[in-house]
Amino acid sequence: MINATRERRSGIWFLALSILLGSWIHCDAQTIGYRIAGNHKRMPVLFENLNNLVVIPVKINGVLPSKFILDSGVALTILTQKEVCMLLEIPCDRRISLPVIGTLDSVSGCISTGVRIDLPGVRSLGQNLVVLDEDYLSLKNFLGYNVQGIIGYDLFRNFVVEVDYINKMITLIDPDHFKPPRRYDCIPMDIISNRPYLACEVTTEESGSLTIPLLMDMGASFAVMFEIDSAQVIPIPRNHIETVVGRGLGGDIDGLVGRIKHLRIGSYQMDDVIASFYDKYQTSEPDPVIRQGAIGGDILSRFHLFIDYGGKKLYLKRNFSFSRSFEFNLSGMEITADGIELNHFTVLRIIPRSPADRAGILPGDKIVMFNGRSTEEMTLNELNHQLRLKPGKKIWLKLERDGRWIKRSFTLERSVSESVEYPSPVGGVSK
Repeated sequence: MINATRERRSGIWFLALSILLGSWIHCDAQTIGYRIAGNHKRMPVLFENLNNLVVIPVKINGVLPSKFILDSGVALTILTQKEVCMLLEIPCDRRISLPVIGTLDSVSGCISTGVRIDLPGVRSLGQNLVVLDEDYLSLKNFLGYNVQGIIGYDLFRNFVVEVDYINKMITLIDPDHFKPPRRYDCIPMDIISNRPYLACEVTTEESGSLTIPLLMDMGASFAVMFEIDSAQVIPIPRNHIETVVGRGLGGDIDGLVGRIKHLRIGSYQMDDVIASFYDKYQTSEPDPVIRQGAIGGDILSRFHLFIDYGGKKLYLKRNFSFSRSFEFNLSGMEITADGIELNHFTVLRIIPRSPADRAGILPGDKIVMFNGRSTEEMTLNELNHQLRLKPGKKIWLKLERDGRWIKRSFTLERSVSESVEYPSPVGGVSK
């Protein structure tokens, strides 16, 4: 879903499930592994880019074609739609209860062993699968695409993974036949609880430049996220907004969004980066990983990547989208999709004082026409892209509210200003 366009973030960001699963049950992540078919040493796989998330085609137990998010932030493979297991008669081997971030304290599910999750040209020899009792994430509604699960460490531990966001292709490479690419930055990775951490330099006006470890999280759409606690080192920007910054298994995750001055990975510096902050104590995770935040798809999608877990290295080079500006929700609307073809769009929430709020748009409004075009001809991805093209773009909507038609219009504008102010560090989310 990445082109060299200016914005690919959905209204709701999916916070990495690593926060929930990685350190808690990583000891169960014993897999038999994967192998590339035939005598091939590398296998390309096309993907869909949905709001900076890499969605790959898989086949469950050699029978059912499905779509999974490729997520470097998870230690186990997760199936969000239990009906798939019922259809394929996959047994539950052990019941589990997972601590979560959000409005719920925990969610339930089971672990099924020896499940095959094949990719085109790549055969799974069997692995553990976490099957959720309910579709807590509602991925298809927030992405507008029928996504059934999430896969991470089980692939990364077997291959060097090349990620080409511009051409929408990952390539799985046999580690024994991997040659480090020339003219790429080589960044050391720490693999902790089966997840990769990078040393990144963060610059703010108040704290100056600090080098801190950040989780490399392909399963999150945001640019960078920092945890808020008594030990935090990155101050919250004074010019921020309070909003929902993510969605986990436990529901919406409240937090703050502002801008930091610079973020540097290797030799690459990005300026005026949108940063989200969430209170780490929203989670009941019993054994939290010590970290200070994560970088997500809005940063990673600006690079061509080679991810080498075995060698503990990340190779990266900027791509054509590197210089696009960082933006956050230019309309102030967050939209979900439903219907058989996921082309019925409803306003989920409105950011106060945003363009949509000032235009009188309300949660529950159904979007029928967008700039003169029927929304039944659009995808959620396309709709969100149009709402995030650039500040100053005029938007005309026809809405259905309580059985009647209404028209509204507004102009896209930045909800988080480039003019950044920084306070002293604080210990929690302001309310």
